[in-house]
Amino acid sequence: MGTLKKIIRTGLGAALMTEEGVRTALTNQAKQRKADLENIIAREVGKFLQRINIHQEIRKALEGLTIEVKIKGSRN
Repeated sequence: MGTLKKIIRTGLGAALMTEEGVRTALTNQAKQRKADLENIIAREVGKFLQRINIHQEIRKALEGLTIEVKIKGSRN
């Protein structure tokens, strides 16, 4: 169903609902939109991660860095 039809249907239905009904409908709609957005983000991040070579990216990030390690010991 097209977005315009959804808006019209939701608008007409909301006009006939009580305040609590409108609140519930809006809450449910917001939850659904949030779930839709989460799915889109997860799908896009997944596609991105499939395209990159994580080992190569880590190597490039660490290249040129100097790592200093200090070890201190004592005998009791």
